[in-house]
Amino acid sequence: MASILNTVGKRATELCAYPVELATLLSSSMRAALEQSSSGRLDTQGLIKRQVYFTSVQAIPLVAITSISIGSLIFIAAISLLPGFGVPHLAGVAAMFLLIRELGPIFISLIVIARSGTAIATELGNMKINSEIALLESHGIDIRYFLIFPRIVGMVISMTILNVFFSLFAVMGGFTFSRTAENASEFPLYKFLDELQVSHVSVSLIKVICFAVIISTICCYHGLEPQRSSTEVPQCATKAVMYSMAFCVLANSFLSIYM
Repeated sequence: MASILNTVGKRATELCAYPVELATLLSSSMRAALEQSSSGRLDTQGLIKRQVYFTSVQAIPLVAITSISIGSLIFIAAISLLPGFGVPHLAGVAAMFLLIRELGPIFISLIVIARSGTAIATELGNMKINSEIALLESHGIDIRYFLIFPRIVGMVISMTILNVFFSLFAVMGGFTFSRTAENASEFPLYKFLDELQVSHVSVSLIKVICFAVIISTICCYHGLEPQRSSTEVPQCATKAVMYSMAFCVLANSFLSIYM
């Protein structure tokens, strides 16, 4: 019994310390970026551009397919179901609220975690095992600025871009495919666009920025965990994916409730 309590207590302590360690990694990378950028000794723009290209540009086809599919389902459901409940005027409100404010950011985060999150954790893990990070540090290069900071900035830029594309594809593609639904002619596009509010866009933007910081920080944190063997890399990548999903879902719930 005592051993079980000790194990539970140790696990609880680790879980409480985990967010603190993530916040420490994030703040230290930002502080290192300020210090290094003022000295001008090392330029990370190329790394940021590569991160943006891999995370956003290459993911646009997948985002387009996903957003059009989800948009079609939401539009068809709003057009078909809400008139049956006597509230057809809420079709535009429901569609814009769900697509722009709620579903867009969380689906973008899941796509990015599956593609770029695993890539970041795996890449850093392999660099750690192959002593590449130790080599950089031996040359006086601050990995917080050279490896972590570009990935955080690139992730924020990339997810913001993807969120814009998701919203466009979801609304335009979803509206186009919803024309096959019954009573679709009674719901022209302007009825939906009139319900789009600034708060929907602003909350959506805040969410994707928060998710981007969470995903990049967690994946970098676990990517630096492997110590001895290459078999640790996929284990750390798996932890990065699971923790990123969990924290994004929690953050999404918090922001949806209080914003």
